[in-house]
Amino acid sequence: MQGEFFTSLLDVEFMLSLCDVINSPLVQVEPAARLVYYNLIFHGGVLGGPRSQITARGLYLQCLHAVPAWQACASGTMLDLIASSLMTFTTAISFDYTLAWKFHRQACEFVKQRGLDRLNALDMVGLTKTEIDNQRLGFWQLVLVDIFFRFFANKPSSISSEASVASSGVPPATDVTHQRPRAGRTIVNTIWQRVLFVAKEFFEHYDRVSIIDGGTKSHQFQKKVDSLCDEIEEMIDDWQLTLLMESYAKKPMDSWLCADTIVGTLNILLEMDKLRQSGAEPMVSERSKRAARLILDTTINFDEMLRNSSKPHGALYMYCIAFYPFRAFFSLYYHILKCDDPADCEQDVLRLDKIGTVMVRAAQSRFEWIPIAKAIVSLNQVTKFMQQRQDMSSTTPWEDAWPERSNSGHLLSIEQAHMADSVSRGLPLVLQQPEFAQWLPDHEGMHFSTAADFQHAAAQPDFRPIEYMQAIEEQFAERGWNYGW
Repeated sequence: MQGEFFTSLLDVEFMLSLCDVINSPLVQVEPAARLVYYNLIFHGGVLGGPRSQITARGLYLQCLHAVPAWQACASGTMLDLIASSLMTFTTAISFDYTLAWKFHRQACEFVKQRGLDRLNALDMVGLTKTEIDNQRLGFWQLVLVDIFFRFFANKPSSISSEASVASSGVPPATDVTHQRPRAGRTIVNTIWQRVLFVAKEFFEHYDRVSIIDGGTKSHQFQKKVDSLCDEIEEMIDDWQLTLLMESYAKKPMDSWLCADTIVGTLNILLEMDKLRQSGAEPMVSERSKRAARLILDTTINFDEMLRNSSKPHGALYMYCIAFYPFRAFFSLYYHILKCDDPADCEQDVLRLDKIGTVMVRAAQSRFEWIPIAKAIVSLNQVTKFMQQRQDMSSTTPWEDAWPERSNSGHLLSIEQAHMADSVSRGLPLVLQQPEFAQWLPDHEGMHFSTAADFQHAAAQPDFRPIEYMQAIEEQFAERGWNYGW
């Protein structure tokens, strides 16, 4: 996180000194400084071993507890801006997307209040080039977060539509936190810089279509989106980002930068490819299938690299999928459900199974991953079952393809252990325990409490698996995952 979300503007020595006085009744710590401190400690816990990741849950609640006192006196100082930016990221990776959106909007207001959206017009007397670059980098990172919310949460622009190079300059591609530019970070920054402006250009065309053309997506618009998607794919290939990630096997943080860039940029591509479509039924293009497969392969490979690493960064893979939606999963789900020959999608089924394993492992150290792990494991089995029904030559009984009850039982034991650990450490339990008997997603009033219920419903002639999967994808985007299903 070094240098991101305006943290390069922090007084590091001051932050380190807070650990000695943060709980002292004799020292009054500014609410913004306290909130920033708790956020930094939280992310340190997330990046540690399994026990520290469990502790991070309590630290997250401590961050939330510190918010009211901060909001009561926040005036738009640089420390307030850093606090709101950090809380956006902290709440997002904790699946509190509603809160993340509120903190993001507040950060955008602070940026405008401080004039960072028009850096080129500000009086920079007394500031070094590095300080100016740090502010410029933080501004454009905030613009990128705004674009994420537009793509993945269907939110209106808070700052991205009005941001321009003419007003704020070009974000630096080199690593501003080090005197000597680092190759991996410079490559990643270069890619993100270009993808940011590709995404901005997409929304310029998309908004024009929505407002002027009444939502009608012309051939010219679709051709333009294709060219933008081509550019993202070409950058990933041209910079050989997958090989670069693998070459950093002994440097987890550098490897994560590459993995996160692959996952993040290709998720943007998937959303652009989705929004270029005209029909209501999801059409998974060859481009989307390629991107989805690379996203899943990257997440799986990165997870494997971290498990083989001796360094305590075992939670890093969570960052690769927490801030992004699950469009890659659903692209492959749609592909499998429409696939006539099971052999054509056999590898995709295996990919989704491996991702389910990654999710279950994440749930072992992060409580809030449990409902997502449940849903992914269940949807994998739903997809396999529907695929098997299409394969008339299959002789395997549907029960043999359905998950063993131990899958949900294992997740239940994980959740109980987390709750017991929280109670033993005196942490407040704001989560309601999910009903594990209800582990299959509902659709149009149909509730599937057992595999047999779903098998019976799926056997009906009017059951529409694609519409069922579409409804579940909408639930994935709209749910407050932090509070369970």
